[in-house]
Amino acid sequence: MATLKNEFERLKMNEGDNINDFAGKITTIRSKAIDFEESYDEKVLVQKLLNFIPKKFIQIIASIEQFLNLDTMLFYEEIRHLKTFEEITNLKGKQAMVKEDQLLLTYYEWQ
Repeated sequence: MATLKNEFERLKMNEGDNINDFAGKITTIRSKAIDFEESYDEKVLVQKLLNFIPKKFIQIIASIEQFLNLDTMLFYEEIRHLKTFEEITNLKGKQAMVKEDQLLLTYYEWQ
């Protein structure tokens, strides 16, 4: 069990990971802990997710901490909030790329 606790403590989300990947890692450790008749409190899981994700999520983290009760929040609720933010951010990034391509195309047509 000590190895599992160390793995949980060292776990952090890398820049290239998405919320599903990181949440999956946490859930895997949680499942292994149950095999050892140990469990991680929802509050611990919520804090782990909030404290060890990249800075690109800082806006949603600030909103979650300001407007939601972290003491009663469930792990899956937090994942839902973070995934929504991630999807919106990715969608806006794709839209910006499309607009940029359209502007370049218009520029070349104008030439």
